[in-house]
Amino acid sequence: MGTAPRVILRGEWGAKHDNGAGSAPVPAAEVWLHHSVTAAPDVVPPFDDDYAAVRALEEIGERSFGKGIAYTWLITPAGLIFEGHSHDRLGTHTGGRNSKSRAICFVGDYDNQKPTTAQIQAAAWLLQEAKSHGWIKNARLDGGHRDVKATTCPGDHAYEAIESINTLAAGPSVTEID
Repeated sequence: MGTAPRVILRGEWGAKHDNGAGSAPVPAAEVWLHHSVTAAPDVVPPFDDDYAAVRALEEIGERSFGKGIAYTWLITPAGLIFEGHSHDRLGTHTGGRNSKSRAICFVGDYDNQKPTTAQIQAAAWLLQEAKSHGWIKNARLDGGHRDVKATTCPGDHAYEAIESINTLAAGPSVTEID
């Protein structure tokens, strides 16, 4: 039996920096998948390392762009979903598309590891949830970062998971993360 998914809000994980780079229109027209290319937290409770990994990514975003965390949502291998910047705020994730898109970032390096089942389920749930709240137009990923920029992001293994995520998101409601 899995756990019920939810988004861990900025205040819960200890965000310290700006909530994005300004306001962004809702619903977003696009959603892009990224990976952090940082060490992935383990999948063992109490998940302190997941929270620390997200705070570290906020520091990287702040140093790089000066507006706090770059991504809208982050998903760790345990399937924990973190709010990066709010869904109605401008991120710094997908150059040239930030004003009309949102980003899901898998925490870890997905050139070297495969996304977990929990990450895939969490991403599908998040897409369903974001669509139901009117945050995004469609409950699907438009692709990986590499589809709009010369980069390897979101890593070969995460890129291969996009179809599975979209298939799950188009199906019955995801209610549990394994």
